[in-house]
Amino acid sequence: MAALESKFEDLIDTLVPMAALAPASRNEVLNHAEVLRYRRGDILFKEGDRDPYTVYLLEGRVELRSGGHVVQRLSGGSSAACHALAQLQPRKMTARAETEVAVLRVARDLLDRLTAADGGYCSVQVNELDDDDGDGDWMTRMLQSKLFSHLPASNIHRIFSLFEEIEVREGDMVVKQGDPGDYYYIIAQGRCEVMRSAGGSAPGYRLALIGPGDAFGEEALVAGSNRNATVRMLSDGQLVRLPKEAFVELIQKPLLSGVTLKEGENILASKNAAWLDVRFPEEHRQNGIENSVNHPLNTLRMHSGKLNVGITYVVYCDTGTRSAVAAFLLAERGFDVHYLEGGLMRYDLLQDSAPDLTVHEDQEGAAGPGVVPVPTSHQTENERALDPAVQAAALRVELEINDLRIADASAAVAARGRDAGALREVSLREAVAAEALREATASARREAEHEAAVKIEAERQRIAAEMQRERAEVERRATEKLRAEKKRIQTAAEAARRELAEAQALKAEVERARSEVQAAAVLTAQREATEARRLKEELERVRAD
Repeated sequence: MAALESKFEDLIDTLVPMAALAPASRNEVLNHAEVLRYRRGDILFKEGDRDPYTVYLLEGRVELRSGGHVVQRLSGGSSAACHALAQLQPRKMTARAETEVAVLRVARDLLDRLTAADGGYCSVQVNELDDDDGDGDWMTRMLQSKLFSHLPASNIHRIFSLFEEIEVREGDMVVKQGDPGDYYYIIAQGRCEVMRSAGGSAPGYRLALIGPGDAFGEEALVAGSNRNATVRMLSDGQLVRLPKEAFVELIQKPLLSGVTLKEGENILASKNAAWLDVRFPEEHRQNGIENSVNHPLNTLRMHSGKLNVGITYVVYCDTGTRSAVAAFLLAERGFDVHYLEGGLMRYDLLQDSAPDLTVHEDQEGAAGPGVVPVPTSHQTENERALDPAVQAAALRVELEINDLRIADASAAVAARGRDAGALREVSLREAVAAEALREATASARREAEHEAAVKIEAERQRIAAEMQRERAEVERRATEKLRAEKKRIQTAAEAARRELAEAQALKAEVERARSEVQAAAVLTAQREATEARRLKEELERVRAD
């Protein structure tokens, strides 16, 4: 695209999600975009059309019609115009220019892929490695990671058999920002820095330092995009790498669980689960699923610790690209996670802004000749034939997006011959292979689900047995304690009875002694009285004599 008009440059910074893209990614989108102008009355797109574009209103006013009725009016530069115009496919509304307007038209697939690619390292904090941390056993560290702990043992064996060892030197660029993704890397020895550049001649800035056992390169492979950062060696070392095809088959497919909307709803109904929107906050506010959690992909790596690892998350975005990358990042960190295949657009869950039914004086203006012809997707065959330049411009982005597919198809046809019979045979074989792959994937998923169910049941039984043992032990200890207490009480009672008997015997002895003393006292008194009478009588006799 030609240089953007200066009056639109500030508007680009408000468009969602373009405003959040890295400068290099935004420039790539703009290089493939078109600014189209329409006269009052021109049709931008029609209700029921399908096209591969996202359209933003930059200038002027448009009305959106559905079923012949005006349901919304938008003006360029307004807050509502920050979002794409009626982007559901097929189009749910017809867009008609109420005044002269200018729109920015970009390839939807390119925009979504770059948004997903920028989600990897954007806003990641630098985590310095300890200076005294040696290389250690990178293989043990890797196998103990949450990512590899979720892979079948057979896959891990195949991964090790397919690893390629490469020697690297200080200063080597292992991967370069903007290059295609081809390998998944793990550091065996040495240190690396992850760098990102704002594009052009702008200097790079450090995102992270990584060392033995750390992996990199997965985001580009999952998103199907170019590298979003540069990785440079800080020392001599050794890396092991896995080709893209092996990574997808042995790591990505087992780890990523794509679900339909119905399956996602069933997960939320049957488990402790939540929807996770990884789009930007502006997108989430406009048409996010009710009660969903919002963590943009570009900050998810740094803020994943804010999510509850005990909750199952079903991740979604517009098309499924960003959510696939987010689901992989969370699965690496041990989360139970699924992603919505095809995104919100597949299920027509995206909604446009609230209707504005304000009537304008120029609503019924007559259609005039367009400054730029109607977009290619809405032209008649005659219009396309009369203006091949416009047709070529409209198809340019689609051709670039499908370039790799065309190259692959061309190579396959060249290898198998040009005749129709050979082509049909190739298609049949590829269909059989695809069906076999789907069956193998379904079988592997069923096997994984069965293994998970067996493990869960075994763990449940183990916990139940452990609880039973704990309960029996508690009961045994309580019984022993009760018996000991009962024995202690019985012993105390016996001692009390003995003491009571002794007290009663002592009392009887005291009573007996008291009786004896009293009897002795009486006897003594009687003797003394008798002796006194005798003495008295003796005295009286003496006196008488």
